[in-house]
Amino acid sequence: MYIDTHAHLDFPELKPHLGSVLSNAQKADVQKIITIGIDAPTNQNALAIAVQNEGIYASAGWHPHEAQRADDSLESHISLLAQSPQVVAIGEIGLDFYRNRSPHDVQQQVFRRMIRIAADLDLPVIVHCRDAFEDTISILKTEISDNTRGVFHCFAGDVNELQQVLDLGFHISYTGNITYKNTSLLPTVIATPLDRVMLETDCPFLTPHPHRGKRNEPAFIPLIAERIAEIKKISKSEVAEITTATACEFFGIK
Repeated sequence: MYIDTHAHLDFPELKPHLGSVLSNAQKADVQKIITIGIDAPTNQNALAIAVQNEGIYASAGWHPHEAQRADDSLESHISLLAQSPQVVAIGEIGLDFYRNRSPHDVQQQVFRRMIRIAADLDLPVIVHCRDAFEDTISILKTEISDNTRGVFHCFAGDVNELQQVLDLGFHISYTGNITYKNTSLLPTVIATPLDRVMLETDCPFLTPHPHRGKRNEPAFIPLIAERIAEIKKISKSEVAEITTATACEFFGIK
């Protein structure tokens, strides 16, 4: 059994085809999926999909791209959604200095607020970090509390950055980009303890090889597991078993 720990099932590339997407996932033994919120509408959409479909869970977050649209109702909005047992994480949250769709200082303020909300709710955080590693780590070091659990989603850092994430007690999530021929992530994957790894598609983005150019979906999770197995020289079944157990414990999924 596999878990796709990061999908955007409500995005327009996937939502109109949701029935077939979920059927394909079941056929590929991807039995659980976490669909991710990035702002108020997608948070609500993610929860609705989770409530309506067995084996689907949701997160509620505020993406750094949307930081400048956050207002004083952010905390109450997230807290209300988190009352549902289908909401298993706060995310995605973090910093993105690549697109720069919100000012850096505003991103940082919202990130701090979201970390505090997660601590209050005793839910793990799903961290988005792009071209902002130093600032992301610095904020986490000052904001996380003893009960903070976190995962860096779509991790693309080097071994040094990996070690800093692991030192925080956080987990690593790998996507289809590790299957690309030009990936620079092989040393990082090798250095990541398997019991700190989770799998994700980030669909509809980052379709793994050999399906690049096609719509990504949770059914492709086994391709990511297979590549990790090849890199680490272990069996695909071991990757499936350990990453699934890790994700279930991390997100509190039975």
